[in-house]
Amino acid sequence: MHKWLKDHGVEFRNKSFCSAVLTDKDGVVRGVEVEGQYDFDKKTHKNTYKVQAVKGVVFATGGWGADNEFISASTPQYSTLESTSQKGATSESVRMLLGLGAMPVLLDIYQVGP
Repeated sequence: MHKWLKDHGVEFRNKSFCSAVLTDKDGVVRGVEVEGQYDFDKKTHKNTYKVQAVKGVVFATGGWGADNEFISASTPQYSTLESTSQKGATSESVRMLLGLGAMPVLLDIYQVGP
């Protein structure tokens, strides 16, 4: 899938943290603000820039399996299970999108094994 998307013009930006969703006065998403070269351990970044949406914005947040607080709120029965997710798998993006009125699917599913 990655190769197909790249071949069709999708640009991937790793080590990036989306710090804001940019909307117009009507609430339509027009782009994102990104913290580039983001260090998920130190929660630091080297630069901040904005990306304007052309046809839309796709969020591939990578999950929240390492965010025990979010898991406790969304699926408390899983809050004591260990996850094999990497430690950057937290819920900041999901929380931001929920705050904008996004309608998530399958919030009760997260990675507990490879």
